[in-house]
Amino acid sequence: MEQKFRQLISEFCDLTGLEEPDAIADGKSFNVDEVECAIIYQNHITPEDIYCYIDYGLPPGDQISVVYDYLLKANYLQFCSTKATFSLSPHTGHVILVAAVQLVEATGKLLIEQFSYHAQQALTWRDHYFLFDTDGSGTLPSDNHRIPYS
Repeated sequence: MEQKFRQLISEFCDLTGLEEPDAIADGKSFNVDEVECAIIYQNHITPEDIYCYIDYGLPPGDQISVVYDYLLKANYLQFCSTKATFSLSPHTGHVILVAAVQLVEATGKLLIEQFSYHAQQALTWRDHYFLFDTDGSGTLPSDNHRIPYS
């Protein structure tokens, strides 16, 4: 499974133009449209899953209880369908979305779609602190709206 994971990260980096696939496979963060992201693989704990981390940023101090309430409700509603959950980073205090992806089903294109979609959600969240569909379509960004990776 480790080899499959390394191949996946190599494919992902080739498609996005990210350099250092070995460092990214080891957890080095990268930016998707100025949103910090990382891919974590813990083959000794869950060899069948990889985890996509997306940094949503700091919650607003003046509405923190309302925002946390909303994020907990979002966890309840989305976990069964998307295998994604919100958490707080113990190091930064930032809101982090962790999305689990099955390694056997993952492709570089799928990871691009996941990170692009969640990066756009994070940017919306930073403006409004609530998650909602900005275009109402409920679809992932198309290739016509490529997100810059760095």
